[in-house]
Order: sequence, then structure tokens, then C-alpha cells
Amino acid sequence: EARDEGGFDELERSDREERLGLWLEDRGVSGGCDIAPSFVAAGLETTSLEPILESVTPDLRTDALRYVQAALDAASLVGEVEGSAQRISGIVKTMEGYSYMDRTPVQEVDVNGSLNDTLAVLGYRLDGVELVRDFDPDLPRVTAYGGELNQVWTNLVDNAIDAVSALEGSGRIRLRTGCERDCVLVEVADDGPGIPEEDHARIFEPFFTTKDVGEGTGLGLDVSYRIVVGRHGGDIHVVSRPGETRFEVRLPVDGPGDAQTVVGRDLRMEAGA
Repeated sequence: EARDEGGFDELERSDREERLGLWLEDRGVSGGCDIAPSFVAAGLETTSLEPILESVTPDLRTDALRYVQAALDAASLVGEVEGSAQRISGIVKTMEGYSYMDRTPVQEVDVNGSLNDTLAVLGYRLDGVELVRDFDPDLPRVTAYGGELNQVWTNLVDNAIDAVSALEGSGRIRLRTGCERDCVLVEVADDGPGIPEEDHARIFEPFFTTKDVGEGTGLGLDVSYRIVVGRHGGDIHVVSRPGETRFEVRLPVDGPGDAQTVVGRDLRMEAGA
């Protein structure tokens, strides 16, 4: 009897797709019956998908599952259950940090120190990279959620490392801090290939990534945006052109008094310096 890549005959596959599609739609996933076939073909059960649904807010469930579906299809992981499980595990881990922000009280944060801590943690990835630190020694402390800022720095530096890793020879990453009126400015720049112009408008969208399939979850910049803008009332801005990408983060020194709920994306992207 003919069986598909998931090991199911046609009748069994159809039954599984219908049940999974209804299960997804019952949990608020729009078009669940349309995306169910990819998961069934990959041999994924509800037990594999439940953690993703639990780790994001209801309004993001459809985006989350469609992202996973696209990752599976594009990477030709359909039928490769082990690879699919590893991929989904990475997505779930990132989403947990995305959904449940640092609950610790705000504190006085030494931004230069937190950047140095991040670089120390990522040191194993910096071999062969020219690292420039241009830190303002008189930088004031900021009132902030320290753990969340560390997550922002990690996301930005990680992206910079990925960008320069594609270069022949040594890439260059530059971190700079300074003051602008009542804000602390942090810049993370790299001399990588730059962000493609057609991707500029989507760079802060959840589940969007310019990285190769299997690398990144498409959540790093969205998480950073929500932390900087939604949690701290700050601003995150990007300048990108061929040969340079620079992320600029501005945080109010006095803390997140103007923090806001992020419901959309105020475009923070420019094509040139």
C-alpha cells in the first residue's frame, strides 16, 4: 500500500490532517486546516506544537505556526522528525523569552558594564573578529530592567557576528556608547553586507528573518523592539547600506516612565547613514 513521506497511507494522512487542523483552529490558529498537512508530513503531533502555542500570546499563534511551517517546508525537513524537533525546540526556547519578559524590578544599570558582560558571554563567537569598543567613560547609569537589556545586546551583537561571518577575512564590529540629551545611546555596527533593501520594511516584524533557513527564529529584533520601546519607552533605529549596518538604541536615563504597549511597528529603518 502506498505511503507518503510521513509513513501514512492516504486515508490515515487525511484523517490526521483534519484532526490536527481542527485542533489548531480550536486554539485560535487561523487557517489551521491549511497548514496542518506540513506538520503531519513531518510526523509532528500536538505534543510538539503545544509548547509553541503556550509560549506566545494568542494574537501571535497564527504567525508562530505559519513561521514553523515555512521553516519546515523551505528547509526540506518534512519527514525528518529529528531535525524538525530540534528546530522547533530552538523556536520554543526563544519564544519563552519573548513572551515572559524579565519580572525583576527596575534597577540602576551600568550600560558599559552590561555590554562588556555580553561580549564576554559571546567571546567564543568573536574569534577572528575585529572588535572595537568606544565607550563613554562618563556614561550615566540608566533605570532599567537589566536582564532585558542584556537580551537586547545579545541579539544585536549576535546579528553583527552573523553578518561579518559571511565576509572573507576578518570582519569588524564596533560598539559605541554616549549621551544624547536625557538618553543613553548604544550603537552596534558591523561591516557586513548590509540588509537587503527589500527587507527594510519588515526587519522588526516577528518571525521575519534575513538569515538562511535553519538559522535564527526571526524573533530577535522583534524581542529587542518590544524591550526597548514597549518596556523602556526608548527607541531602536537601524541604518543599513552595503558594507555597513548600525543599530542605534536610545534609553531614557530616568527609566521606563513612557513605556508603552507595542501593537504595531513604527518603522525604524533607513537605507543609508
